Amino acid sequence: MPHCGPPPCPAQQCGHYDASGTRSRHQKLLRGYLHIRPVDANTITWLEALATDAAHTKVELPDIVNVLIEELIRVRCELPPLACLHRMATQARSRCNEAIYRAISEALDGSQIGRIEALFDG
Repeated sequence: MPHCGPPPCPAQQCGHYDASGTRSRHQKLLRGYLHIRPVDANTITWLEALATDAAHTKVELPDIVNVLIEELIRVRCELPPLACLHRMATQARSRCNEAIYRAISEALDGSQIGRIEALFDG
């Protein structure tokens, strides 16, 4: 089967490409041409707040990650690694669950908590 497209880049040449600074210049040119913003500290802060908001209405982590990806695309921002988005979604889900548990705990008085504990013990 004939190979389509350019030949693969040998590993040694790829390493040189990364180390030479050409890669970062090409990234800047491509971002400019496509009008895509790079991820910076402000973007991360915005994504974390967005993940927290999404965690209030989305149960599954992939749904929260999808909200983040959709918003990044909408504002024409570069996509960070998926692991980074997954971590943000996990932390947002955890914060949301903690707030729910805290609200329930504060709403219950001592006698109600005792009855719930008795149900678990029984």
